[in-house]
Amino acid sequence: MREILFRGKRFDNGEWVEGYYTKKLCGEYINNQFMESEKDFIVTYFSSGGITSYEVIPESVGQYTGLKDKNGKEIYEGDVVKAEHDNYYNPEHEEEPEYSAWIGSIEYEEGYYQINTNCEYRPAINNIRIKTIEVIGNIHDNPELLGGDNT
Repeated sequence: MREILFRGKRFDNGEWVEGYYTKKLCGEYINNQFMESEKDFIVTYFSSGGITSYEVIPESVGQYTGLKDKNGKEIYEGDVVKAEHDNYYNPEHEEEPEYSAWIGSIEYEEGYYQINTNCEYRPAINNIRIKTIEVIGNIHDNPELLGGDNT
């Protein structure tokens, strides 16, 4: 069974936190504080039985895909990945397949996680042609990996 986790960037200090996602509405209480506006939180449970919640930047929230990269790192929506793949290897030819790499961000579209490569073809994250996949950053901290600026 896949673990349902989320990641978000803390509103107060910009650090990343992982846990369960909740949205608190205006008029609710959290941590004995009255919510005067709608806010997003990541809730973290500790092995000691404690619980804490962190307000996060809504645009930074991404869900865990249930997959890990070649280094064992969890892959979340918004991660930038490098996925090595074969170049349509034809088994009728005796040549070894050539490998290339897609670089793109992880998005959930049309019912599955895909790699947004900024071109028409968006491979599924679990595409059988993918040899290895590696998280190399994320769209919030490393937009330059996708050709964006870092402002």
